Amino acid sequence: AVVSTQSTGDWYCKSDHPEARKHLSQKFSEIFPSVNVLSQQLDHCVMAMTATGRQYIGFVQEDVFLACGGNGKTAKMALEIGYICAKSIVAGKWDYDLNEADFRIVYRKD
Repeated sequence: AVVSTQSTGDWYCKSDHPEARKHLSQKFSEIFPSVNVLSQQLDHCVMAMTATGRQYIGFVQEDVFLACGGNGKTAKMALEIGYICAKSIVAGKWDYDLNEADFRIVYRKD
């Protein structure tokens, strides 16, 4: 897990991650034992995890709307999240049938 600015930079700048490559290759072979892998490509990504486990969606201020915090599952919901954002921006307030409080933005306490 990436837990600091330094480790995030290291993850993106390092050209290969042999431990991750080995682990993912083994898992792939377990799931698809009959597939003959001819080549592999490993790339880098980082997931933004939120304190609530849900996306943060809402107005930060009157003219700024935010949608962030994927928690490893946002890609499958991207269209609907865009719809929530668009409807709410046009209405100038939360405009969706799910509870706004469930997606409230949580600010870090210093």
